[in-house]
Amino acid sequence: MKIRTRGFGIALATSCLSWLCLPAGAQSPTSQPTPKTPDGRPDLTGIWFSTGGTLPFEFDTKKSADGSIATTFRKDSNTMQVFKSSFMPYANPPQYKPEFQARLKEIQAGNLNRQDNTFVCGQAGLPRVGPPEQISQTAGQVVFLNTDLAGMAFRVVPLDGRPHRDTDPSFYGVGVGHWEGDTLVVDSRNFVTDTWMGEEGFFHSEQMRVIERFRRVGDTIEYNVTVEDPGVLAQPWVKPARILTKSDRPLEEPYPCDPQVARVSFDTGRHDQRGK
Repeated sequence: MKIRTRGFGIALATSCLSWLCLPAGAQSPTSQPTPKTPDGRPDLTGIWFSTGGTLPFEFDTKKSADGSIATTFRKDSNTMQVFKSSFMPYANPPQYKPEFQARLKEIQAGNLNRQDNTFVCGQAGLPRVGPPEQISQTAGQVVFLNTDLAGMAFRVVPLDGRPHRDTDPSFYGVGVGHWEGDTLVVDSRNFVTDTWMGEEGFFHSEQMRVIERFRRVGDTIEYNVTVEDPGVLAQPWVKPARILTKSDRPLEEPYPCDPQVARVSFDTGRHDQRGK
C-alpha cells in the first residue's frame, strides 16, 4: 500500500531552481513576455510551481497482526534525505521581544514533531502554507488555492478597495489586495493563534499581519512575504523570497488525512498508528 502526499505543511527545499535546470537552448521563463489582463494588469492566473515549495513523496504501509500500521518512507527514493534537509535552521528567523524568547526556547527544546498540529492534519495557516499553487484572477478579485496534508485551502481576496471584514479569526485570515505598479500586494489579518509562522515553533499573536507581494516576470512570479506582529515580534520578519514558475501540471486534491498515520518520526521514517 502506498500513500502519496505533498508534504506536512512544510516547505521542502528543491535541489535546483527550475529555471536554472532548463535544457540546452531553452528559453528562461523570465525572458518570456509578461501576459496582461484586459485592464492592463499582469495576469497571475495559472498553476505555479514553487522552487522552495512542497515536493510529492510516497510512503509504504504495512499492517501487523496486532492491528497496528507501520508507515515507512519508500526505500527506492530520496524522500527521507530531502525531508530531513528541509529542517535546516532559518538563516533569518523571526526576532522575538525579550519577554517571549524564553517561550520560544521552551517550545524548541521539546519535541516539535509532537507539538506541531500539522502532523495531526491541522491547517498550516498563513504564512506557513506558502505561496498559492493555483491562482485565478479577475478585475475584482483573486482566488488562491493550496494543497496540504490537511486538505485543500482557498482564499478569496477582493481587489476593489474594500476594507478588511470584521470576522471571526481563522487559519488564513482576511485578506484585501491592491496593486502597486505591476506588483499585487495582499494584506491579511485576523488570524487564530494556534498555528505557527514557521516549522521551528515560531508562534504568533492575534496581532499578526501578513503582507504578500506577487510580481510576475515572464512565466515566473516573484513571491515575497513580510510578517508584522507587534504583539510578540521585535521587528517585522521578512521571509526568504520564492520564485514561482508556470506549470501545466494539474492541481490534484490530496489524499484524505488520517491523524494517526500522519505523524511520522524524522529519525526513523517509521510510525506506529497506535501512537507508540
